[in-house]
Amino acid sequence: MMNPPETFSTGRLILRRPVSSDAEAVFAYASDPEVMRYLSRTPSTDIAETRGFLDRCARMWESGDALVWAITLNREEVALIGMIEVRPSDHGLELGYVLNRSSWGHGYMTEAVTAVYLQAARRNILLCGGLLSYLKDPAITACGR
Repeated sequence: MMNPPETFSTGRLILRRPVSSDAEAVFAYASDPEVMRYLSRTPSTDIAETRGFLDRCARMWESGDALVWAITLNREEVALIGMIEVRPSDHGLELGYVLNRSSWGHGYMTEAVTAVYLQAARRNILLCGGLLSYLKDPAITACGR
């Protein structure tokens, strides 16, 4: 995404770049087998893995290989509830996400995906069928046109 925002918000959420102090919250969901069930990696067993993941997130952001935002609740005490990532693929850009189990069923991920979609749309990137693709023609505004 060209000039991606490091932080943006919705009515209930703040999406921001992850920081090293997020390790405990990330490890809490990353070690939950039910949360990790459909992801391409196994549940974490060591918080050092989580710290390494957060370091990789920072390096990927700086290199432009992926953009990862921590999803936090928009409250006085900002609690990390998950992550959302945009990364290049053979098909354009993929959108990946994870949410801690206690946050399931509240519409948080729908809200976060919508916010990322809107940020992408402002940069002439289209979310279509789970993939983000750079638009060759900015006049194209719908999937399949």
